Amino acid sequence: MKLTTVQKIALGIGGAVVIGASTALIVRSVRRKRSKENIYKRLQDVTTVEGQAAVYDEEDTHKALLGFDPNFWKRTTGSPLPDHNLMMRSMDAREIAREIESLHGFSWSANRWESDQDKMLAILKQKVKSQGALSQVAHAYQSEPLAFGSFADDVGEAMESSYIGSKNMLPQLNMWAKNLPY
Repeated sequence: MKLTTVQKIALGIGGAVVIGASTALIVRSVRRKRSKENIYKRLQDVTTVEGQAAVYDEEDTHKALLGFDPNFWKRTTGSPLPDHNLMMRSMDAREIAREIESLHGFSWSANRWESDQDKMLAILKQKVKSQGALSQVAHAYQSEPLAFGSFADDVGEAMESSYIGSKNMLPQLNMWAKNLPY
């Protein structure tokens, strides 16, 4: 059976479409593979702040910052190191931890139905001058004699408040903490 000119043209166009679609699928899968490899590399990088931040949602990026690591202030090797000139006394860190805890959550005595986000952020901005000092507060918050729990979780929960009429202040917290010197 002999093909007509129209059939030959249709067959040629069909072949070109199949080859073009196959090429597009191959290119797309290669791009996805490269993208996935980059993501996996970031997830496996737990030594840098950026690597740790890749694991968290955007709202929880503060948890990857060194200031919310209760042991960062003790670090004596590695990079980066906390600036000991910007550290605070342990009793000051405990006092700030008490203040933050007193503003977290519902309180009958303070006639408060939710965390006081503005006061919490104001205290942190006023009294904490470095990520090392913030780490001292995180350490005091979760360690004995206070042992309130996870500083990063509690502050994040308070700033994210889901009550009607309250605002999400996590982006402000994250920006402030990220810009602190070590």
